[in-house]
Amino acid sequence: MNATQQLQVTHGYFDIVMYARAYINEAKIITPTKGPKYCAINASILDVGADGKAQYRTIDLIASGEQVKGVLRGLMPRWPKDRMEHSGPRWVADINIGSIRAEAYLKKDGNVGAVFKGRLINIRALRIADEQIVGDGWTDDIPPPTVVAPGFINQIDPEKGIIRFAAQDGKIGESESRNITLSLSGDIPAIRELIARGLVPRGYAHRATNPHLFANLAISGLFCEGFKGKDGKPAAALKGVLTEVRYLKVNGDIIVAGKSRETAAAA
Repeated sequence: MNATQQLQVTHGYFDIVMYARAYINEAKIITPTKGPKYCAINASILDVGADGKAQYRTIDLIASGEQVKGVLRGLMPRWPKDRMEHSGPRWVADINIGSIRAEAYLKKDGNVGAVFKGRLINIRALRIADEQIVGDGWTDDIPPPTVVAPGFINQIDPEKGIIRFAAQDGKIGESESRNITLSLSGDIPAIRELIARGLVPRGYAHRATNPHLFANLAISGLFCEGFKGKDGKPAAALKGVLTEVRYLKVNGDIIVAGKSRETAAAA
């Protein structure tokens, strides 16, 4: 990870960011009845499963920021136009996705599905067929998609190997929570230290007595799934694997020091 991927609190905002390679399946301009028009993108995040086979996770994106809009504007005549029947040259890109979340929907068979949503905030590299459009280097090896997110650890269950994390996105003081259930990828030293010191939050119901844990986490294998909530309405959940604790502040004391002073100040 580079320095950009370390800084998840910038200019007074919390940022949940995914770094991934993706197929760009479709790009189009949407003109809503209210509000300004925008560029909507459908993409497939690429990953490699334990069996070595490629995995694809669909995400709906909105182009955000001058870098992304500038790249797309210059390529508008070549945009992929139909994600279901696309027959033109393949668009493959290394991208940064901000404000990632899961949104539920009702399938035709009555079951609940879920899809990723987010903002396309950076195009680090782009190839159309064999033509390199953005970026200097390229490798055919698929980099594992990684999410870096600031937020609060609300529960650690050592027996089940589960962590419940409330990732924060948006303006500090007005941020939105994205609840993510995490399993552990091997031994995580910072989590092991928390357990050894008895600094183990027991869930939201015990928030009054829980230790206050603010962290910046690296997460792999993020996926979303749909379900019916207690009210019977469609709902969506985010799940993933905790691979690294990059910053950790416990009851005001820094346990793991990251590179971002702004992260420390925000906590």
